[in-house]
Amino acid sequence: MISAFTLKGFSTNYNFGRSRFYSVISKNLLDTQSSSTASAKGFEIVFHDRSPDGLYLGIRVDQDGDIDSSHWLYKYLHPEEVRFGLDLSKRHNNIRPFHMGRLAMRQLFLSSQLGSYEHEPMLRDCYGRPILPKGVSGSISHKRNIAVAIVSNESLFRKGDEGISSVHHHVGVDIELITPKTNIGKRVLTQNERDNLGMIGLSKTEETLLRFSLKESIYKAIHPVLNQYIGFQEAEVTPHENGTATAILNLKSGNQTQIEYITAHWEKILDNEYFLTSATATARNIR
Repeated sequence: MISAFTLKGFSTNYNFGRSRFYSVISKNLLDTQSSSTASAKGFEIVFHDRSPDGLYLGIRVDQDGDIDSSHWLYKYLHPEEVRFGLDLSKRHNNIRPFHMGRLAMRQLFLSSQLGSYEHEPMLRDCYGRPILPKGVSGSISHKRNIAVAIVSNESLFRKGDEGISSVHHHVGVDIELITPKTNIGKRVLTQNERDNLGMIGLSKTEETLLRFSLKESIYKAIHPVLNQYIGFQEAEVTPHENGTATAILNLKSGNQTQIEYITAHWEKILDNEYFLTSATATARNIR
């Protein structure tokens, strides 16, 4: 029995986040959005980039005001998405995190070759994962009024191929606000991880949050393969200064053998106020 399965990120020359994809590819999109989006639409695109794990896009949302039948949200989301988000909390009638995630994902679809997908709602399955078109792997995260969505490179490259509906590379994304104090180390890190903090130029508090975020992205990426709960103590992640990370899975179920490999990446964004992490899990072909 394999007690620990080491899944290392690719050693590439691509430094995640160091070369801003949107600055050359999507500058016009951002320029068009920036002048009128916040006031006319209620949201603005604040980053749009590509990592080795996929294409991602982030938005900042104005969450004020109740949602009525004339709300701007109906222009950008499927009506069922608006209703679903409102039904999640009967105490509030304003924009919910569910709405923010779908806004980010739909803007990402529009900015790529995936199209609008406007006739079908992007709801969520029994595990809470976003329901996307067949053959598309994607993930959503949000923190405060920021939401981010990612779709895998495989989803982009294979779009339009006849008969392709399976996904072999699954992606996950997470965004976390960097705060001066956090008390989550004992809950989310193993003893070995806690003993090895402070090796990459971050404070121990920051690195604790970063490792937590990397685990969140990795768990989102591997969940479609395993479809099981994974505790924080069942994985160890080691972030590296070049924006990559190494993951070691030690699942109680032993099901890490269903995964061929994992890649994981991280960076600071939005004036270094947030960590953005992403991960890809590739399923092992079992014949």
